[in-house]
Amino acid sequence: MSKLRLEELEKYVVKHPRVALGISAVALGYVGLKTLCILKNSFLALARRGYSLQERYGRGSWAVVTGASDGIGKQFCLSLAQRGFNVVLVARNRSKLEAVESEIKAQS
Repeated sequence: MSKLRLEELEKYVVKHPRVALGISAVALGYVGLKTLCILKNSFLALARRGYSLQERYGRGSWAVVTGASDGIGKQFCLSLAQRGFNVVLVARNRSKLEAVESEIKAQS
């Protein structure tokens, strides 16, 4: 775009801020939707029925989980430990990490 067109666009946006807000909302919605699609596809690829981690990697294999102190990382740790994997927990908060560790040990 030429400099003149950018200046015209800036003037238009200043005069009509709702148009700029609407365009921004549409763009944000599009990015959010694409992000959700990527997350959904990733989850379905990893957690679909019939996909056995034990068959693929063997019982007693090791898994490193980052963000293991809460949320999805914690649930991955609990799930992997329940399936017989050795789990390396990585997180920033030591006290939460120790709580997850004791929860895994109690579950086993």
